[in-house]
Amino acid sequence: MTKSKWYWMTLLVILSLVIVACGGSDTDTGGDSGDEPDTSGEVDTTTEDDAPEPTAEPATTTDGKTRVRWFVGLGTGGNEDQIAPQEALVEAYNASQDDIELVLEIVDNAQATDILNTQIAAGNAPDIIGPVGVAGSAAFVDALLDLQPYIDADNYDLSDFDPAMVAFYESNAGQIGLPFGIFPTYISYNMDLFDEAGLEYPPSKVGDPYILNGEEVPWNHDTVAEIGRILTVDANGNDATMDEFDPENIVQFGYGVQWADIRGRLTSFGAGSFHDGNGGAVIPDHWAEGAEWYYDAMWGEQPFYPNSVYGNSDILNAGNWFESGNIAMDQTHLWYATCCLAGLEANWNIGAMPAAPDGTTTAKMHGDTFAILQGSKNPDAAWEVLKWMLGDGAAELTQIYGALPARISMQDSYFDELNQRDTFADQDINWSVVTDAMGYPDNPNHEAGYPNELVARDALATFDEQFNNNPDFDVQAGLEELRANLEGIFDGADFTPPPAEVDGATEEDGGEMEETEGAMDSDVTGTVRWFVGLGTGGNEDQIPLQEALVEEFNASQDNIELVLEIVDNAQATDILNTQIAAGNSPDIIGPVGVAGSAAFVDALLDLQPFIDAENYDLSDFDPAMVEFYASNEGQVGLPFGLFPTYISYNKDLFDEAGLEYPPSRVGDPYILDGEEVEWNHDTLAEIGRILTVDANGNDATMDGFDPENIVQFGYGVQWADIRGRLTSFGAGSFHDGNGSAVIPDHWAEAAEWYYDAMWGEQPFYPNSVYGNSDILNAGNWFESGNIAMDQTHLWYATCCLAGLEANWGIGAMPAAPDGTTTAKMHGDTFAILEGSQNPEAAWEVLKWMLGDAAAELTQIYGALPARLSLQGTYFDELNTRETFVDQDIDWSVVTDAMGYPDNPNHEAGYPNELQARDALATFDEQFNNNPDFDVQAGLEELRDNLQEIFDEAE
Repeated sequence: MTKSKWYWMTLLVILSLVIVACGGSDTDTGGDSGDEPDTSGEVDTTTEDDAPEPTAEPATTTDGKTRVRWFVGLGTGGNEDQIAPQEALVEAYNASQDDIELVLEIVDNAQATDILNTQIAAGNAPDIIGPVGVAGSAAFVDALLDLQPYIDADNYDLSDFDPAMVAFYESNAGQIGLPFGIFPTYISYNMDLFDEAGLEYPPSKVGDPYILNGEEVPWNHDTVAEIGRILTVDANGNDATMDEFDPENIVQFGYGVQWADIRGRLTSFGAGSFHDGNGGAVIPDHWAEGAEWYYDAMWGEQPFYPNSVYGNSDILNAGNWFESGNIAMDQTHLWYATCCLAGLEANWNIGAMPAAPDGTTTAKMHGDTFAILQGSKNPDAAWEVLKWMLGDGAAELTQIYGALPARISMQDSYFDELNQRDTFADQDINWSVVTDAMGYPDNPNHEAGYPNELVARDALATFDEQFNNNPDFDVQAGLEELRANLEGIFDGADFTPPPAEVDGATEEDGGEMEETEGAMDSDVTGTVRWFVGLGTGGNEDQIPLQEALVEEFNASQDNIELVLEIVDNAQATDILNTQIAAGNSPDIIGPVGVAGSAAFVDALLDLQPFIDAENYDLSDFDPAMVEFYASNEGQVGLPFGLFPTYISYNKDLFDEAGLEYPPSRVGDPYILDGEEVEWNHDTLAEIGRILTVDANGNDATMDGFDPENIVQFGYGVQWADIRGRLTSFGAGSFHDGNGSAVIPDHWAEAAEWYYDAMWGEQPFYPNSVYGNSDILNAGNWFESGNIAMDQTHLWYATCCLAGLEANWGIGAMPAAPDGTTTAKMHGDTFAILEGSQNPEAAWEVLKWMLGDAAAELTQIYGALPARLSLQGTYFDELNTRETFVDQDIDWSVVTDAMGYPDNPNHEAGYPNELQARDALATFDEQFNNNPDFDVQAGLEELRDNLQEIFDEAE
């Protein structure tokens, strides 16, 4: 079986062989670490009270130099135009002295965190990481070396750094970094828009007043709001302070904080954190006040700050607000000025950050540094390199990365060079605003890491989505919900993976597996490790049920010991990657869906030889579902738990409109006006418009219909990305299977259909603002009772309908324009990994999971059994539940849908998966929020972006 490049590369890293850099985010070029390092030395244990002493036998080159490995990829440094200058600088450094060989290791930014975690876990840590910002280093803050002993021993001169920036890198672990390249924040303002409004420009010094109507007033958020409203203008020329102002037709905004999450915005009211530093979640009082201010700025009676729809529209340059020329003030970092202003045709300058209500000023900081890892084999040599990076090498390095040098002595030269660039040549920018801002960084930083970081980010993103899109959002209730969510997430952050075992012996003792006596159905013996976490299985109520089932299995036979390893879902991918790379792979993974297994598809064992050898009976599975798990690598799974999709429909809304219900069988017609018509997307759109109603009772087909005031929608596809929606026009993929990005013709046609459904003259599908509003239950559309038809999966019916007070049923998916029907599938399975130490024993366990244990396991996970013989019992039990007892649901719709799964699946993995997802999310954001989006041009741009991303994976 062909291995993926990532899989083999990780193995090489773990075994401390030659380390091959993956290349930066825009190139495949990278450095080579050279000879194999000596890993016999001990890790440095210097404390703050001791002068640093060499404690490790140096890893040396063949000519006696001490090797220092420099890891680039957590932040910038991987762009194509940066790689060659970094390589040249390293070559010059190595030629300048005879003691140290600096080795450059550049990895793909999207994979850098995983790769570095793997290296550290394997005891093969690099010496220096960077350039890296606060967010990039969040996962490694406890692995960074305290530099204070070295600073003290050398009496290292810190006088050329702003003291506030030195303090910026202090933590509970010590002085984990020193200032290198910084990007302070400030107010970028459009002078032309201020001149047109007859307003004075923002002050350039913190503490200076603003002149409003000839009077001095404090430069604070109240003043920003007051002039922001004057600077916010609708299409008729009315500003936000005027009675005639139309908030639905704004063409110019007064103020924004560009490309910032909720923490980045709230920081202007003072530094803070949602984490109290002791494991608890908190809402700082000044952040709660800040949230109300920002929300009123977006959704109040006199809005002056872009909500999500406006922020992603062409009015504000699809997200690059200040470059559009249609925003008067925008809080930006220095890196923005050097990257993203080429298209601005206006006079502009920069001003000081406004004060918070308590009078303090905070200029949130992005700062890059270099750090030494505690696992460095050569910390003393790494310190010598770090001093060079922060000293003699700083001017050239900051130029490579486009950063303002943290060294005060270098800053004038930086700004002199900046003034000669085309972007700034005619602007006379007051750069002292930037250097002054260094004295007011946010500490704690708005990008500081949280326990259970990835899950915490998801919770913050969920809050942000509501905050930016929902005009009826209860801010304080939302913050309290966020706090409660974060509290639970932080509580789950102390997970420690179980001790690694191979065949019953730890890796350290190297012992032989202790086999048990007796027999199962064969002579196969051994320990089988079952890894749970990539999908469901980690919920509190599921864990004891799985444990009991494992105990029962182990008691039922004497040959195999099944060991359950349950890990946190948020960390499962990283943990499994690390185990595989270390040669410590579990045997079975699952339950896992298509998306969850995407990163491991090349590491799954082909089951076909086992199936053939035993003539394993597949007749109890739908053939389409067996085919669902066939891939280029073989039969990598078998059906276990299924969640087909169908149309959930609200009978009450159909009855009110006098319409027939959707058909329950694929291929059956729909009855419209007494006539049979095809049940396809045209028919769905026609009745969807009739079922879409505004606040005055007009449906979308009527002349008086008001699309700005819809209270009931006709159709939706709930909780689905662009792929999940387009699949209703037929299975497909943006990846052709051979490394190329494509836009399937039927998906291009589908995109136009869905976009017209949201933004056309007769909309019947919720855009992002409606979809996240209270009208549609803040995202849970069908439960709101205000949508007539919703494409949902079976798992939705069992989890999320308790609040629906309506009669409802389920119907068949509509046909695509070519007549085919696709019911996209979510399916959980169990798989055996190629790295299994006991594949034969794992196969015996897998048969038990899919056979004797299937009924109980599918009940634990709430899944429809893939085995046809178990489905009747499943639906009988479902009908006894309170949600369904009075509804008379036609469950045959679900079983019929199994015959029409999307293959390729809409959740199938792509090369360079994480970056590909980001590109899809960017398209989705435009698609769902921008009423002026050019769909075909957007798809073409998506194709180009994906092609670059796929190429980077080669």
